Amino acid sequence: MSWTYEFYSEDDMRETLPGWAVKGILDLAEEEMVSVEDEGVYVRDMDRTFHTPPDSVFEVYLGGAEFLLIVDDETAFNVAVEEVENMIADEGAHLFNQSFLINFLEVAPADARMIGVDEADAYVGDLDEYDLIEEAERYAREHAGAEVDRLERLLGEYEDAEKADDYDTMEKLEDFIRDLFMSLYADEVERKVAEDPVGYFVEELGAYTIDELVEQPFIRVDEYSLARAAVRTDGEAHFLARYDGYGRDLDGGSMAYRYN
Repeated sequence: MSWTYEFYSEDDMRETLPGWAVKGILDLAEEEMVSVEDEGVYVRDMDRTFHTPPDSVFEVYLGGAEFLLIVDDETAFNVAVEEVENMIADEGAHLFNQSFLINFLEVAPADARMIGVDEADAYVGDLDEYDLIEEAERYAREHAGAEVDRLERLLGEYEDAEKADDYDTMEKLEDFIRDLFMSLYADEVERKVAEDPVGYFVEELGAYTIDELVEQPFIRVDEYSLARAAVRTDGEAHFLARYDGYGRDLDGGSMAYRYN
């Protein structure tokens, strides 16, 4: 038992602790067959984060066992989320299986834009004149939008200049087409990366496995959303009741979870 616990007699407890906690401790003591009146109880206030307001979570040492005592279900959920966030910070997101984890991978907007620009430069920038026109035409057939309409007009003008053997105009139009096509391609890659990094890097490009993708510097895990989903899936007791995995509904609506 940690020395930071404070000892309370039953009278001290009633005078000092909030009413909900007193009711919960007495209910818990009855379940554990411990007489608070005779033996007292050790309690530690757990002011945790902004997720849990003051006097809403206590650690209770009772009858040789340690419990988290939490004011209500909503606070218990928030405490469990915080616990999972701490687990991720300490051990990494690899705690979760891939099929669950991939739903919470994301790329920051600035990184998504940079990736889009780099991909466009590497692809469109290296195309020779003939491949450029062919790929730009293919792109225009498969996409829509105001900028795509503009690309189609430039391609039409290029075709007219080609028929007229107007090489100076063709050269100028080639630069316009390359710049616009590169911009459109960058926008598309940026959107794909932002919306579904796994779909783009793993499934479409085949550039990484999921394990490899998680390790890339541009990938981040939405830890808060991941933690909330994990608690919703497995329940608060899975993360808070490390001793027996069981949550106890106590008098007055409070919850207790044995962790030692």
